[in-house]
Amino acid sequence: MYVYSFHPVTKELLGAYTAIKDTLESAKTGAAVYIVPSYATLDTPPASEVGKVIIRVGVTENCPQGKSWTVEEDHRGKTMYRKSDAQPSTVMDIGPIPDTYTELVPCEHPKWNGEAWEIDVESLNLQSIALIRTWVVAQGAAPKELIDIEESAQKQKKMGVTAGVTPKEEQT
Repeated sequence: MYVYSFHPVTKELLGAYTAIKDTLESAKTGAAVYIVPSYATLDTPPASEVGKVIIRVGVTENCPQGKSWTVEEDHRGKTMYRKSDAQPSTVMDIGPIPDTYTELVPCEHPKWNGEAWEIDVESLNLQSIALIRTWVVAQGAAPKELIDIEESAQKQKKMGVTAGVTPKEEQT
């Protein structure tokens, strides 16, 4: 007979040890009675699986042994990326990954397309314009020349020129 202990906060299975028989209670009742401390149970847990953790459910103040076992996803310690802005975050809790996060590592200038990361061309173009503007100012260009550069970038965007690549029909 084994006693299975679980963590008082996370409720995850910690391990098993041989149950200690309560000889006094066993003699009184005429049946084997075992000592089961709080946050432990005689219920055998299910088999463990890779990437998952066994959790005790139904644990309350009135029922410190809980009601049953369940198996949950365990991504603790993994780095996930928020789909809205590609910010990394380390998983701290047991359970599935929220829909707003992914394990996929973002590319440079990322944008989530619903299934994967792709290059955010608009962000890349804005960064390119900013770099060109900085270079032009460093060269001593007048404000009129900066406006001409931005107008040219807007025209290229309307024509479908992306990150310096001209559409085939425009190439000569």
